[in-house]
Amino acid sequence: MQKKNRYRNRVRFMTVFRILFLGLFAAVAGVTFVALRNEHVTRGHEIVAAEKRIADLRQESEMWELRIAGVHDRIDLRRRLRWMKSDLQEIEPGRVMRIVPEEGYSSPVVGVF
Repeated sequence: MQKKNRYRNRVRFMTVFRILFLGLFAAVAGVTFVALRNEHVTRGHEIVAAEKRIADLRQESEMWELRIAGVHDRIDLRRRLRWMKSDLQEIEPGRVMRIVPEEGYSSPVVGVF
């Protein structure tokens, strides 16, 4: 024998609403998590790229400092000028003339003839 009220227990509106609300809430939470995670990863890549640029600039700066230190020595400077085929000529100490400044000047004036 079958029950008469077998199909009378329908799903109520509030139950459907709760299920939809929980599903929508879970979807929004998932999309928000994914968006925030993607933003975090993107910023991480930007930070790594900026740190790499800083390291490259630091290495280039150190290279220039070494070049400058190498050129500060007169012998290295003379060698470098010869290697670059510079038109500069060495100044002989006998060709340097010291000029005594007039009153009012505090530093000496030097000329080459």
